[in-house]
Amino acid sequence: MQQATTILIALGLGCSSDKAITVHNSAPGATVLAPVAGAQFESDDTITFEGIADDLETDPSELLVTWATDIDGVLTEDSVADAVGRVVYSTSALSPGEQTLSIRVVDGGGLSATDSVTFFVVDSNDPPTISVRHPSPDGSDVGEEGVGFEFEAIVGDAQDDALDLIVTVNRIGDDGEIAERLCVALPESDGVAICEASLIPGLFTLSFEVEDTDANVTEAIVTYKVRSGLDIDNDGDGMTENEGDCDDTDEDTFPGAFELINGIDDDCNGLVDDGTTAYDDDGDGFSEDAMDCDDTDPSIYPYAAEVCDGVDNDCNGTIDGSDAIDADTWYADLDGDGFGDWASSTAACEDPDGYISDATDCNDTDPSAFPGATESCDGADNNCDGFIDEEGALGCSWYYQDVDLDGFGSTISMCTCAPTGDFTSILSSDCYDDSALVSPTHTSFHTSQRGDGSYDYNCDDTEERQWTDISDTCGFFSDFGCSAANGWSGGPPSCGASGTWRTDCHYEFDFFGSGCYFETETSRTQACR
Repeated sequence: MQQATTILIALGLGCSSDKAITVHNSAPGATVLAPVAGAQFESDDTITFEGIADDLETDPSELLVTWATDIDGVLTEDSVADAVGRVVYSTSALSPGEQTLSIRVVDGGGLSATDSVTFFVVDSNDPPTISVRHPSPDGSDVGEEGVGFEFEAIVGDAQDDALDLIVTVNRIGDDGEIAERLCVALPESDGVAICEASLIPGLFTLSFEVEDTDANVTEAIVTYKVRSGLDIDNDGDGMTENEGDCDDTDEDTFPGAFELINGIDDDCNGLVDDGTTAYDDDGDGFSEDAMDCDDTDPSIYPYAAEVCDGVDNDCNGTIDGSDAIDADTWYADLDGDGFGDWASSTAACEDPDGYISDATDCNDTDPSAFPGATESCDGADNNCDGFIDEEGALGCSWYYQDVDLDGFGSTISMCTCAPTGDFTSILSSDCYDDSALVSPTHTSFHTSQRGDGSYDYNCDDTEERQWTDISDTCGFFSDFGCSAANGWSGGPPSCGASGTWRTDCHYEFDFFGSGCYFETETSRTQACR
């Protein structure tokens, strides 16, 4: 016993050591996967940060993960990595500016690792910018009454493309409110926005407004002067219409000009060729030597306006010609159906032969085609309503709606010249037009209803069951044989319902319980048609 104790002590002493046991701990890993460097977001966007946290000694779910930015500080300290180290955090509360995002991972031993990425957050509420080009802000641009003026501005926005901005030009009333919207301009990609409008004479205050997709609006105010057309010297002769110019399109015609023999009131004094040898008796500026065909009537002279009055007003040798200012327009009626062709017309004071005042004929070569005629199935627009062979035309056939394209239509029908849309069947015996499986010629049985709760797939108004046999008791009969009919146990189930189907009644020997048994008893769903 003493010897054994000595051996044990010796063994115990032999197991002692002066060296301590060392446990190695390596630093964890930290990687930012999203967003990518340089990414840009708006301040109201939800931004999702994604990273990877890993460690050789610590399970990913036990690592301490912190997300932070240099502007908003620590965002969360309780992010947890999944089984593969993936860490996800989302926020929509970041401040605008250039942000540096950091992920910091700390393991169980206190060692840590970080990774970072820089991205940008843009203030989504920054308003758009606008600079008016025309009319010039210095007031140097002047418009003319009734003449379109191009209003132009340059716009931009920090968040939106120029193509997404909307520019409106408004007239401001005396009360400082918008009195009239003049025009709307959709900018080009370079920010140039142009629209056109005209104004009556006056000095106006205009508001240029640009709106971005966040409903932010920026306004620019300019003044714009519009002059009357009568105050503008269009022909450059130094005189306006309000100053007495009687023809502001001719630089040689103005008050004080030299009067010439030309049939024109050059000096705007109301007389033609006055002071010249051509000035005649009736005062129209033309004499008989200057081709006046009636020098007793001042309204008759060369180039006068021809009117329908039985007189050659313009001295061109034609009385009441097609150039008469009050001539009527007449339309050719080639087919004589009483309706004229709008594309073939002439002007005359009285109706020419073969022309009438109506212009509603759509085919002036066919006397049977005119407004109000009977439409027929002939490939032509007989009644001039813009449609050819429309529903109900003479000679139409009844077509029934065949939605499921099985060749059998429902009772919904149209009388058309040809099959139209899904009105293609000449049969109206389909009892359920939403399934091509349902038709009077269908023979298959189905265990599910056709779509409206019914199992009548062959449209015979009944739900014929496929299996109706009923099995009786499997037992002994003559000659000690077992016999029973194959079929349902307890009676046929209804369409779509399940029951037990029994087959093959036979004898089985067993030391403890011989007798008659069915070979199979299976669940079966009743099919119908």
